[in-house]
Amino acid sequence: MTLRLPPRALPSAFDSNDPPVTRSMARVPIASLADDGAEMAVLAAVMLTAGHPNVTYQRLAALGVDAQAFSDPRRAVVWQAFEGLTRKGRPVDILTLAEELRSMSDSGRLNTVGGAQFLGEITDFIPTIAHCEAHGEIVMDHARLRLALAKAQEMVVTATSTGPAVERLAKIRALAAEI
Repeated sequence: MTLRLPPRALPSAFDSNDPPVTRSMARVPIASLADDGAEMAVLAAVMLTAGHPNVTYQRLAALGVDAQAFSDPRRAVVWQAFEGLTRKGRPVDILTLAEELRSMSDSGRLNTVGGAQFLGEITDFIPTIAHCEAHGEIVMDHARLRLALAKAQEMVVTATSTGPAVERLAKIRALAAEI
């Protein structure tokens, strides 16, 4: 049986002499692994929720949303700032968030994420928090897809490596269980 996958969407790190299954692992379109709109909506919902504790942050965190759930590193840093504010017992708004980002690490992270302008763009993204949990689920589904892809790539490397087949299969099963 021949495995046929969609045409190449990303440059391959594999050698042209590699088996077709190995080369095809690099053919996943990036756009299918993230939803920028849902990620921005999740961040906006937290920023638009008044008071402390931030109930929207709590609801999203209960779904499993964390910094690793975001495909864009800037959004992940913003979520880390939410986490820091929550630990400190401070409310989340554009001013406290900007200050938290400035205080993160030695050089601050506000400029890393795009400055106050980026924070303003987040709050302009959605006018309501009404569907934050649905947006959070979309973010988590895409994060799980990225995890599945990473584990699948590890499985291919393991399957095509040398060593006893029994050991390779055991490692592949363990990787599959992590998804």
